[in-house]
Amino acid sequence: MITPDELREWAKLFNEYGWPSILFLMLLFLWFIPWVKSIKNKSEKNEGQAEYLHKTILGIESDINKILAQIGQELKCQWAVLWQFHNGTMSLGGVPFIKMSVTHEFVAVDYAPRADIYQGMPISVFIDAVIDVQEKGFLKVDLQDKKYQSVVNSYKRDGVGCGYIVSVEDTSSQILGLLSMTWEKAAMNDLSEAHITSIKGYSARLSMLLKQISSLYKVPQRRWDDYQKRRVN
Repeated sequence: MITPDELREWAKLFNEYGWPSILFLMLLFLWFIPWVKSIKNKSEKNEGQAEYLHKTILGIESDINKILAQIGQELKCQWAVLWQFHNGTMSLGGVPFIKMSVTHEFVAVDYAPRADIYQGMPISVFIDAVIDVQEKGFLKVDLQDKKYQSVVNSYKRDGVGCGYIVSVEDTSSQILGLLSMTWEKAAMNDLSEAHITSIKGYSARLSMLLKQISSLYKVPQRRWDDYQKRRVN
């Protein structure tokens, strides 16, 4: 209940500032509180979405590494890596660069990792191999290969004897990346048809995971609601 003193204070304000000003302040106050609450709720929702994205995407990234490890164990290769294409810089002449980088890597025990070497490389360095693997879907390269000299040179520097490169494509045949497997010795490059089929299966699984990561950058409301329910439960 409003006390007589509070009534006198309100009356004093009305007399000093007038009814229109007081009503304006009251309406502003009534609008301001819901607005602050909406900002707070939006902030909490964004934080929850970021947490959901963070956990989910990290889980998928881990799954990609697990697939590469499975490839290494099954095929006994020393390196199994996933390459992805990305935007590069532009030359002073206005020519855009497309680049490729190793984003995930499996390395056998007692062998050195190489992912840090292959970052932000212009696609033109390996363009012949990239074009052929995109057209054929599967490419074998050894040290005697004359067509893919840039790949051979990298093999020699890294102590590789031979390797296979497989395209990673989505259901519409759009290339998402390359799966590369290399062996220290050229004698290890004779893969059976069963192994080749298995590699293509691994490529399909990698494609699905990459598409999931891409789609998660636009989180639907349903996923947010499901995440909130799981947190409550």
